[in-house]
Amino acid sequence: MPTDDVSRPEPGDTLSDTDAATRARLLQCYRELSKEQRLARALALSGLVRGLIWRGLRDRHPTLDTAALAGRFLRQVYGAAVADRVLPRLSSVAQR
Repeated sequence: MPTDDVSRPEPGDTLSDTDAATRARLLQCYRELSKEQRLARALALSGLVRGLIWRGLRDRHPTLDTAALAGRFLRQVYGAAVADRVLPRLSSVAQR
């Protein structure tokens, strides 16, 4: 049995480097925001994550063109089923 004070995540929990008290305070701050402010925060964070994903793909695959990167982005963000349905439509629009 480990004797250190590091908390272990329970199955289903997400990994985090934020202690419980700080996380509770952050959640309280979010609850105090108006609906509009929460939506704006969610959209900003979503944009940040999408930008990080795009940058990571570009860094890992510097020789790919934008269309190929977009395909990988769609696959990573939305999954293979969505990407496989969307990508043929995008390429046919691009050829017009």
